[in-house]
Amino acid sequence: MPDTLWFRIACVALAGAAGSLLRWVSYELLHRLLPERMSVVWHVGTLAVNAAGCLIFGFLIEYFRHDYPATHPIRLLAFTGFLGAFTTYSTFAADTFDLQKQSGLFSALAFVAAQVFLGWMAMIAGAAVGQNL
Repeated sequence: MPDTLWFRIACVALAGAAGSLLRWVSYELLHRLLPERMSVVWHVGTLAVNAAGCLIFGFLIEYFRHDYPATHPIRLLAFTGFLGAFTTYSTFAADTFDLQKQSGLFSALAFVAAQVFLGWMAMIAGAAVGQNL
């Protein structure tokens, strides 16, 4: 596998495009499947994508730990490209801000707690699966 600057740029760009597309599809699908009030008030798409991203990240960090050093292009592709584009923490911050304006501080804090706890649990679950393969 080549390891040039242009190859690394291509890894990040192509994987980033795939991650962005999957984020958009996931978000749209969830908002169509769930009742409107639930998807708007709780920003379920953001919550689900962040949890899924943490689950995948936890799994891959353990799965890649022994076979791929931190500088290997596959890690750049997976973490910086795909997961960097797939997870939505900037959207999470904007959703939290909007939720605070619409529903108050308690709703915003509950949303933050749900995001952090679900992401943390998903990371633990993904790492546990990755360690056992």
